[in-house]
Amino acid sequence: MKRIFYGWYMVGAGCALQFVQSTLLMQSFGAYFAMLRDDRGWSKTELSGAAALHQVEAAILGPLLGWFIDRFGPQWVIRAGVVMFGTGFILLSYIDSLLAFYGAFIVTALGGSLCGFFPLNVALIHWFERHRGRALSSMQIGMALGGLAMPVVAWALATWGWRATAFASGMIIIAVCLPLSFVIRRRPEDIGEVMDGIGSRSRGPVLDPEKESKEPTRDFTAREA
Repeated sequence: MKRIFYGWYMVGAGCALQFVQSTLLMQSFGAYFAMLRDDRGWSKTELSGAAALHQVEAAILGPLLGWFIDRFGPQWVIRAGVVMFGTGFILLSYIDSLLAFYGAFIVTALGGSLCGFFPLNVALIHWFERHRGRALSSMQIGMALGGLAMPVVAWALATWGWRATAFASGMIIIAVCLPLSFVIRRRPEDIGEVMDGIGSRSRGPVLDPEKESKEPTRDFTAREA
């Protein structure tokens, strides 16, 4: 039976990570904002300050993220991001002030950036050449499917409240996404693979220069010249 190229396991792990991030952060935080406004009495202006801080964080992190990936590899950046992403939700479940909410939101958003679209794409680029478009688009299915799980989060918020839901979300992220992040590897060569899972036969015959140099060559005679 033909062995499945390891890069496709990374696509599956990336798809799952994108699904969790889309469900718990991108699709759900509007519902958290609404519940916090009703429960804590914070205004829309005060709550929108978190979104403004997130934009500042993204602007600062952007140039640094590429350096982190080059220095440590996308796999370690993604793992650190998963831990921060889950920790941010756990911190959110304990907040008792607007400033604490800002802090928890920044940790959550920062973690989401570190284990999100850009690092995952960089990781896959090193594994695929011929099927790169298919691999990247397949991974993004998780982001699109995140909205389908939003009713589950809405039900949890209505049934358990925002604190319990945030705490459970953080634990789920660490329990599920952290193992998934260890599927991500930096380069195929690190585990004895090659890009696209294709061996040297796809690159044409490999010549042995030593053998070639030993093969006798025929000299031209003066008349033939």
